[in-house]
Amino acid sequence: MTFHQQHTPLKLRAEDQQDLRVMGAYLQDSLIPMTAFYYNKEGKHFSILANRFCWEVSPQLHTGTPLYSRVHSGLHFSHVHHVRHKGIDLKDPTKTVNLLTIHGDKEGEIHLLFSDQCEICLHVEKIMCHFHDLHEAWWTHQKPEHP
Repeated sequence: MTFHQQHTPLKLRAEDQQDLRVMGAYLQDSLIPMTAFYYNKEGKHFSILANRFCWEVSPQLHTGTPLYSRVHSGLHFSHVHHVRHKGIDLKDPTKTVNLLTIHGDKEGEIHLLFSDQCEICLHVEKIMCHFHDLHEAWWTHQKPEHP
Protein backbone atom coordinates (compact mmCIF):
# COMPACT_ATOMS: atom_id res chain seq x y z
CA MET A 1 0.00 0.00 0.00
CA THR A 2 1.27 3.44 -0.85
CA PHE A 3 -0.22 6.72 0.25
CA HIS A 4 0.34 8.73 -2.87
CA GLN A 5 -2.25 6.51 -4.56
CA GLN A 6 -4.74 6.96 -1.68
CA HIS A 7 -4.37 10.63 -0.78
CA THR A 8 -4.68 13.61 -3.06
CA PRO A 9 -3.34 16.69 -1.25
CA LEU A 10 -6.01 19.31 -0.62
CA LYS A 11 -5.64 22.99 -1.35
CA LEU A 12 -8.59 25.24 -0.48
CA ARG A 13 -9.34 28.95 -0.19
CA ALA A 14 -12.09 30.56 1.91
CA GLU A 15 -13.48 34.00 1.18
CA ASP A 16 -16.86 33.82 2.93
CA GLN A 17 -18.66 32.05 5.77
CA GLN A 18 -19.86 29.20 3.53
CA ASP A 19 -16.26 28.52 2.44
CA LEU A 20 -15.18 28.49 6.11
CA ARG A 21 -17.76 25.79 6.91
CA VAL A 22 -16.43 23.59 4.10
CA MET A 23 -12.86 24.16 5.23
CA GLY A 24 -13.88 23.40 8.83
CA ALA A 25 -15.34 20.05 7.75
CA TYR A 26 -12.03 19.01 6.18
CA LEU A 27 -10.08 20.19 9.22
CA GLN A 28 -12.36 18.58 11.81
CA ASP A 29 -10.36 16.57 14.36
CA SER A 30 -7.04 18.14 13.45
CA LEU A 31 -4.54 17.92 16.30
CA ILE A 32 -2.66 21.15 16.91
CA PRO A 33 0.14 21.66 19.45
CA MET A 34 0.30 25.11 21.07
CA THR A 35 3.66 25.65 19.37
CA ALA A 36 1.93 25.43 15.96
CA PHE A 37 -0.03 28.71 16.29
CA TYR A 38 1.62 31.88 15.00
CA TYR A 39 0.25 35.42 14.95
CA ASN A 40 2.13 38.18 13.14
CA LYS A 41 0.52 41.40 14.35
CA GLU A 42 2.47 43.68 11.99
CA GLY A 43 1.80 41.46 8.98
CA LYS A 44 -1.82 40.90 10.08
CA HIS A 45 -1.78 37.15 9.57
CA PHE A 46 -2.44 34.11 11.73
CA SER A 47 -1.04 30.68 10.80
CA ILE A 48 -1.53 27.15 12.06
CA LEU A 49 0.29 23.90 11.38
CA ALA A 50 -2.19 21.05 11.91
CA ASN A 51 -2.03 17.27 12.02
CA ARG A 52 -5.20 16.73 9.92
CA PHE A 53 -7.32 13.57 9.94
CA CYS A 54 -8.16 12.75 6.30
CA TRP A 55 -11.92 12.22 6.41
CA GLU A 56 -12.03 12.12 2.62
CA VAL A 57 -9.78 9.01 2.42
CA SER A 58 -11.41 5.59 2.82
CA PRO A 59 -9.82 3.36 5.45
CA GLN A 60 -7.64 0.47 4.23
CA LEU A 61 -7.60 -2.96 5.85
CA HIS A 62 -4.21 -4.25 6.93
CA THR A 63 -4.12 -7.66 8.65
CA GLY A 64 -7.80 -7.23 9.49
CA THR A 65 -7.34 -3.82 11.11
CA PRO A 66 -8.58 -0.59 9.51
CA LEU A 67 -5.92 2.03 8.85
CA TYR A 68 -6.80 5.70 8.47
CA SER A 69 -4.67 8.58 7.31
CA ARG A 70 -3.39 11.89 8.64
CA VAL A 71 -1.38 14.65 6.99
CA HIS A 72 0.34 17.87 8.06
CA SER A 73 -1.63 20.85 6.79
CA GLY A 74 -1.01 24.58 6.84
CA LEU A 75 -3.76 27.08 7.50
CA HIS A 76 -3.20 30.81 6.91
CA PHE A 77 -5.58 33.68 7.70
CA SER A 78 -4.88 37.14 6.25
CA HIS A 79 -6.19 40.58 7.31
CA VAL A 80 -6.22 39.65 11.03
CA HIS A 81 -6.10 42.74 13.23
CA HIS A 82 -6.80 41.12 16.63
CA VAL A 83 -6.78 37.62 18.17
CA ARG A 84 -8.50 36.61 21.37
CA HIS A 85 -8.76 33.18 22.94
CA LYS A 86 -10.71 31.38 25.63
CA GLY A 87 -9.58 28.31 27.57
CA ILE A 88 -6.26 28.11 25.72
CA ASP A 89 -2.81 28.84 27.05
CA LEU A 90 -0.90 29.55 23.84
CA LYS A 91 2.36 29.59 25.81
CA ASP A 92 2.04 25.99 27.08
CA PRO A 93 4.26 23.96 24.70
CA THR A 94 3.07 20.64 26.18
CA LYS A 95 -0.61 21.09 25.27
CA THR A 96 -2.31 19.88 22.07
CA VAL A 97 -5.85 20.84 21.09
CA ASN A 98 -8.37 19.11 18.82
CA LEU A 99 -10.00 21.39 16.24
CA LEU A 100 -13.74 20.76 15.96
CA THR A 101 -14.80 23.38 13.44
CA ILE A 102 -14.24 26.81 11.94
CA HIS A 103 -17.03 29.30 11.31
CA GLY A 104 -17.87 32.96 11.09
CA ASP A 105 -20.95 33.92 13.06
CA LYS A 106 -20.92 37.61 12.27
CA GLU A 107 -19.09 39.99 9.97
CA GLY A 108 -15.47 40.46 10.95
CA GLU A 109 -15.06 37.39 13.18
CA ILE A 110 -13.74 33.89 12.52
CA HIS A 111 -14.10 31.32 15.28
CA LEU A 112 -11.90 28.25 15.65
CA LEU A 113 -13.62 25.87 18.09
CA PHE A 114 -11.66 23.17 19.89
CA SER A 115 -12.47 20.35 22.29
CA ASP A 116 -12.76 21.18 26.01
CA GLN A 117 -14.71 24.36 25.11
CA CYS A 118 -11.58 26.17 23.94
CA GLU A 119 -11.81 28.83 21.26
CA ILE A 120 -9.75 31.27 19.23
CA CYS A 121 -11.52 34.25 17.69
CA LEU A 122 -9.86 36.12 14.86
CA HIS A 123 -11.03 39.68 14.21
CA VAL A 124 -10.56 40.24 10.50
CA GLU A 125 -11.06 43.01 7.98
CA LYS A 126 -12.34 40.39 5.54
CA ILE A 127 -12.31 36.60 5.22
CA MET A 128 -9.21 35.44 3.37
CA CYS A 129 -7.94 32.01 4.35
CA HIS A 130 -5.78 29.44 2.59
CA PHE A 131 -5.34 25.82 3.61
CA HIS A 132 -3.26 23.10 2.00
CA ASP A 133 -1.72 19.74 2.79
CA LEU A 134 2.02 20.05 3.14
CA HIS A 135 3.41 16.51 2.95
CA GLU A 136 2.56 12.91 2.18
CA ALA A 137 -0.09 11.40 4.43
CA TRP A 138 0.70 8.56 6.84
CA TRP A 139 -1.27 5.65 8.29
CA THR A 140 -2.81 5.65 11.76
CA HIS A 141 -4.93 3.17 13.70
CA GLN A 142 -6.65 6.03 15.55
CA LYS A 143 -9.96 7.33 14.24
CA PRO A 144 -11.57 10.28 16.03
CA GLU A 145 -14.95 9.47 17.54
CA HIS A 146 -17.66 11.83 18.69
CA PRO A 147 -20.37 11.02 21.27
